[in-house]
Amino acid sequence: MNPTTPSWEKIRADFPILDQQVHGTPLIYFDNAATSQKPRAVIDALRHYYERDNSNVHRGMHELSARATAGYEEARVKVARFLNAGSEKEIIFTRGATESINLVAQTWGNQFVRAGDVILVTEMEHHSNLVPWQLLAERTGATLRILPINDRHELALDRLGEFLTPDVKLFAFNQISNSLGTINPVAELCAAARKVGAVTLVDAAQSGGHLSIDVQTLGCDFLALSGHKMCGPTGIGALYGKLALLETMPPWQGGGEMIETVEYEKSTWKKPPYRFEAGTPDISGAIGLGVAIDYLESIGREAIFKHDAELTRYAHEKLVAIPGLRVLGPPLGTPRGAVLSFVFGDAHAHDVVTKANEHGIALRGGHHCTQPLMRKLGLTSSARASFYFYNTKAEIDRMIEMLTPSEVSPEASPAFSLPLGEIYEMVVSDHARRPRNFGELAGDSVVHVHGDNPSCGDTLDLHVQFGPDKVENVKFTGSGCTVCMTSASLMTLKLKGKPRAEAARLMHLFHDQVSAPADSETGSGPRELGDLNVLGGVRKFPQRVKCAMLAWRAFEQALQESGHERAEVSTEEPKGA
Repeated sequence: MNPTTPSWEKIRADFPILDQQVHGTPLIYFDNAATSQKPRAVIDALRHYYERDNSNVHRGMHELSARATAGYEEARVKVARFLNAGSEKEIIFTRGATESINLVAQTWGNQFVRAGDVILVTEMEHHSNLVPWQLLAERTGATLRILPINDRHELALDRLGEFLTPDVKLFAFNQISNSLGTINPVAELCAAARKVGAVTLVDAAQSGGHLSIDVQTLGCDFLALSGHKMCGPTGIGALYGKLALLETMPPWQGGGEMIETVEYEKSTWKKPPYRFEAGTPDISGAIGLGVAIDYLESIGREAIFKHDAELTRYAHEKLVAIPGLRVLGPPLGTPRGAVLSFVFGDAHAHDVVTKANEHGIALRGGHHCTQPLMRKLGLTSSARASFYFYNTKAEIDRMIEMLTPSEVSPEASPAFSLPLGEIYEMVVSDHARRPRNFGELAGDSVVHVHGDNPSCGDTLDLHVQFGPDKVENVKFTGSGCTVCMTSASLMTLKLKGKPRAEAARLMHLFHDQVSAPADSETGSGPRELGDLNVLGGVRKFPQRVKCAMLAWRAFEQALQESGHERAEVSTEEPKGA
């Protein structure tokens, strides 16, 4: 730790991305739980590598390869020291915490988990520390068991013995919840797991750049680290694993670098960590991560945690004072990570973060890759502010000012809408709060389509009653942001009684209206769309186009699936691994 008190103002100046304006106001970046910003030292290290040292590692005999290899392996040593691993051989470079967890599931899990075994996770896990274990359980016949949280949004430790039993083969849990900010007692959980013979994996994606982590003191068997959340580049992370465990695990990818010998009939593998690093690695990313670690160590992780804790407590106190706003996670005064998720009356999280964006404030809205947890809490989404050491109390004050309604009506919760004009506000406010044709239909001629927008939590069930050649009736149920609900409400009014061909034409007109280039003039829009034209300005907010189109995509599916009882439709775009 740096023994002197850091100059946070000077440290902030190390991050060039923060010196910009968004919508005419200075950027406030409160989305650090998704990814952190990069200091100039890391950016310079990446540029230097590609300008001076770019070469493949381990295999070349020339100078550039020697320098690249030295930088890559030096980064491994830095990660080992950062985590107090017993040896750099216990550090495997991956693409991030997600790949680290999947590596364990695919190698250790396939090797040692069998039918009848139990995999224990918690209710607050990110999908990346849940889905790989679901897949492993499906492959092996093991059982997935879920340790619940309590009313304080902390793990129900009083029930740990009920869930952590001798049949548990693996206990996987996060150190800091990315949705709740809860800090889990890792050493205590690992000690309890050892008593029943369970292997432990710690998801440190949210804690790696905020807490001092000593894997030997914690007593964990595996720990997953994400580089881009701790000032490093994207696409790089690390897996810590006890060497004795790594040596028992088979490779999970085959190719160059991970082999000892190759014959046509069979191959043999290198010792860890190289056994798990097939092909050309992310050399520049590893070097950049090493520089990020140097940077964090120069500030001091204890100083970073103290600074983050002060900011978080300050913001927590301000947020709970806003009428109608509820903060998720442990109550005020309980130590927590630099994460504050909140819900604001019946305002959808996407409406809150859209308004924040117009004020230059970057928040996150959605289920934060914790859909089961959101359902446990009776929510589909929440807004989230997450902080890092380059943030300030003055920035928090600006966020609080933006969130605090100038006038609070006792009849209505706060409304956060897109800034598209007075008519928009009137129509959206009316339809979002009093959606038309809200309900269900039944009968042989009714097609039921379920639609969802996983990125923000909008859900919708559309019921369409078709006549021989027209839409006889249409209703919907569900919950979502103002854009989603308004679009669905207006759609049902517009489509009821329309011939099928006319309904399909209106669908295409609306799609063209909301998805045109952002800088194109909305004008009055097609006369046939009527009030639906007020949503034309959504084109300025690409992520909200999905919200506007959810009901229409469901109707398109209903047209295609006429005669079928149920179909599934999603507005989520395909994503890379």
